[in-house]
Amino acid sequence: MLSGVMGAAAVRGLEDGNPGKGVISNPKHFVTNEQELDRQASSSNLDERTLQELYVLPYEIAVRESDPDSVMCSYNQINGVWACENPIMNDDLRSASASRATS
Repeated sequence: MLSGVMGAAAVRGLEDGNPGKGVISNPKHFVTNEQELDRQASSSNLDERTLQELYVLPYEIAVRESDPDSVMCSYNQINGVWACENPIMNDDLRSASASRATS
């Protein structure tokens, strides 16, 4: 997916592009951050396939191909669970990072 490849290139450019300066990239806002109005009170409710294929996949690609030092969660809820507390933060992103470390 193009957005994941572009995200990975941006992370590598920031973190590796100038070795003399310690820069940490922070891809954000993971995941389903689609609105500004009431974003801290809303829940993005969607089925698992849509969540995985449209929203999670670009971040997985970016993490797997570039290994950013951090990722910021979104402000909203995802299917009724706050994004920063949602298991997808660990389940999907950590598994993408682990697959990069073993490859």
